[in-house]
Amino acid sequence: MENSLREILDRISTGVCLVKSREYKILYFNKEFLKIFKEKIKPNKTLRCYELLWDSSYPCLNCPVHYLSESFPHLDLCCAHESDK
Repeated sequence: MENSLREILDRISTGVCLVKSREYKILYFNKEFLKIFKEKIKPNKTLRCYELLWDSSYPCLNCPVHYLSESFPHLDLCCAHESDK
């Protein structure tokens, strides 16, 4: 990802992560997302959105990542998480 895009994502006050469609792997997260989930994020561990966000072993029912990946298979997706500010 380009550095300028990382800089933009790191400046916003909402936690954002980029998720690899169909694999549910978190590819990137911004600084706000890290602040929210820092206790759960382990170095060098593959993170899946449903594990990190919901403490689940399986993708969520009615998962927007699944729905969008079926509708638009060529896209990787973005997930946002509001902070408690």
